[in-house]
Amino acid sequence: NIIRNAEYESNAQAAYCGAFEDAVNGVSLRYSARGASAVMAADVLTAIAWGATQATHTFNAMRGLHHREPGTVGAVLAQPEVVCEIIADGVHLDPLIVKLIVAAKGASGAVLITDAIEGAAMPDGEYTLGGQQVFVKDGTAAFADGTLAGSVLTMNRAFVNVMGFAH
Repeated sequence: NIIRNAEYESNAQAAYCGAFEDAVNGVSLRYSARGASAVMAADVLTAIAWGATQATHTFNAMRGLHHREPGTVGAVLAQPEVVCEIIADGVHLDPLIVKLIVAAKGASGAVLITDAIEGAAMPDGEYTLGGQQVFVKDGTAAFADGTLAGSVLTMNRAFVNVMGFAH
């Protein structure tokens, strides 16, 4: 089962995932949002059987694709009932990865999201996210340590980007 087979970084993460089985009923595969992305493809298939239908922030913080263990990414790309979220800013996902998702899922299996913070459509500078300082420079929003902190992507730019990336 997905809860017992996943690798956890902390007891808090394990406790969160312990509630996952009961909460999945038709909602997102939120591996990337909670860091439980180290699960194997078989575990993702179990979550899908429980009713998970959407992959949050596809590819970001997920177990990558490997020819012997498809991981989280391989499972969500291969299952037609799973919709994959795409942050098409050219920062979160390389344009070729966006093209791969669209090719694998088709228009009905992919959804554009922005993951935008308050600095979206604003000039470079300092903004906040959850009370933490975020630095926006050249289209990238990051915390002081360089970790991505959402995006500055707008939906109209996401649409233009995905049309360019996917063709």
